[in-house]
Amino acid sequence: ARIADSSRPYPGILAALDAYQNEGAALAVCTNKIEAHAKMLLDALDMSRYFSAVTGRDSLGACKPDPRHLTGTIALANGVPARAIMIGDSETDIATAKAASVPVVAVDFGYSVEPVHTFAPDAVIGHFDELRPAIARLTRASILQVLNEDYTRTARAKGLRERRVISYHVLKNALLPVITVAGIQLGQ
Repeated sequence: ARIADSSRPYPGILAALDAYQNEGAALAVCTNKIEAHAKMLLDALDMSRYFSAVTGRDSLGACKPDPRHLTGTIALANGVPARAIMIGDSETDIATAKAASVPVVAVDFGYSVEPVHTFAPDAVIGHFDELRPAIARLTRASILQVLNEDYTRTARAKGLRERRVISYHVLKNALLPVITVAGIQLGQ
């Protein structure tokens, strides 16, 4: 098969996948390509080993931008949307993540004709070396939001004044195992 003749991984993607896999993150692919074609491409690029789930437009009865495609992919990777992050390169990827209430990191290279920042993703990166800091910022923000919401609920239940200050030292050991759902072109 010649499916990967003109495809290669983007610079930095393999190092990022290795790092997240070694940390125990579940990685998945959510693509509007046909599932069998996506799997053939991943096999040809020796990248299948990274992903616990791969879904295509024909896999779940819904395709992007329907959020069920993303949430179904996350479920197949044994994850939950509240602990997932979407990496994408298009308006469709960003809209899908937003509809699923999943934070999204957009890459400014790939399919999009319009600059991806115009679609208001949670973060934009220009190289996969920037992925780790972008995800760290998003997960810290997510942890703070959850802790603040829990604190506020508890405070209200006890009749206490709300206090929305959580110090960083509380967070440094509260790392989430992030499920990175890649909806991006694997190579250029």
